[in-house]
Amino acid sequence: MDIKESLTLRLSGGPKAPARARKACASLDCTLGDLRGDVDLLVSELVSNSVLHAHADHIEVQVDADPERVRVEVFDPGPGFDERGRARAPAAGAEGGYGLVIVEQVADRWGARRDRRASVWFEIDRDPPARDRESAVVAVR
Repeated sequence: MDIKESLTLRLSGGPKAPARARKACASLDCTLGDLRGDVDLLVSELVSNSVLHAHADHIEVQVDADPERVRVEVFDPGPGFDERGRARAPAAGAEGGYGLVIVEQVADRWGARRDRRASVWFEIDRDPPARDRESAVVAVR
């Protein structure tokens, strides 16, 4: 694959925001290829976090797909968070809180930053290190 594509999506917050973000990413099907399921899952998690934790009324999603990797960054006007507490599994019996654990398991790299606005990003390599992505997702369910 020699194609490079980018998508910038600005959407309103609310409970339908993750589905709208996934639907927009479908326009990159030819460049996402077999990473589509992982990208959809992680986009949903990050957009959901913006809606739930930042109470964002607007969110921006930037997707860059090239021959080596897919990079996604989700921006919102929220306060961000301390990365030192990143990706901890929630307490036993908790109904939620697995979003960043899933991102940690599926993405090859991820992080958060706060400039004018908060953002969380992830990258998935096309030729991943020797690990089984499918078992990583199953392990956190």
